[in-house]
Amino acid sequence: MSEIRNCKFSFRCPRNWESLKPTDNMHQRYCEECKEIVHFCYTPEDLMKAIEADLCVAIANTHSNEGPFLVGRPAPRYGEGL
Repeated sequence: MSEIRNCKFSFRCPRNWESLKPTDNMHQRYCEECKEIVHFCYTPEDLMKAIEADLCVAIANTHSNEGPFLVGRPAPRYGEGL
């Protein structure tokens, strides 16, 4: 698994991966608050595909104290978002 760095979010979800409802696909969970499927991105390539498809994502968080995963909608381009 490649480390994902510098991911900017246009929307950061207050929920975390563990609290999302499991689905039949172990790499996807359902957010009952947003009514969206959240796709876990393991690699930068996974993240780029999700950005192109405008999907909500979860990524491993190795650089802050905000929990083990970050959940939200990534910004479409670098320099945009939170």
